[in-house]
Amino acid sequence: KNGYIPAEVVEEVAEAEGLLEAEIKEVQAEAERLRPGWGRGVYAQAYDIIRRQRAQVEAEEEEARARGKAGAAAPTPVAAAAAAKPAASALSTASAAGDISTAPALSWSQTVEEVEVAIAVPPGTRPKDVSVQFGTQSCVVRIGGKEAKPVLSGTLLFKVTADECTWSLMGEGGARKLQVTLFKREAGDWTQLLASA
Repeated sequence: KNGYIPAEVVEEVAEAEGLLEAEIKEVQAEAERLRPGWGRGVYAQAYDIIRRQRAQVEAEEEEARARGKAGAAAPTPVAAAAAAKPAASALSTASAAGDISTAPALSWSQTVEEVEVAIAVPPGTRPKDVSVQFGTQSCVVRIGGKEAKPVLSGTLLFKVTADECTWSLMGEGGARKLQVTLFKREAGDWTQLLASA
């Protein structure tokens, strides 16, 4: 009424800020213990993953609406990316362990600063089933554990910032996929994903 905030509310906000700051520092310290240098970028990566997941959900909802209006099946974002990048279908990938009998569907797309790789995975694939190793100019992806045969392996066309690269599992059931994000060391267009593709 009088244009001021009661002292109790200010104290509650200050206490909440202190708790939040302590939690942030704890997460950064844990990330740093897991991988040196990761603490400074863990929140940016988490935000990026959430942003991408929201964008994917919105795209899938829009696609579902478009299919409903058109009455015909529209291509999925992964299929559209594969059609836009025919070189991606030429990638040689090994078949994964477990219940994948042939090489998984793989597609990629890019912006000036990053490359997105989408790999179909079996329904029910969990994070502990996935192994992704990033190098300065390499990426090795295994589904089924660290001993499984790679589904993607090779020298990337250009260098990436390995400690900023991320991966996440998205979708459910038959639409389950692994999304790998590679951050380009130098901005620009890639004509293919792997140097030997």
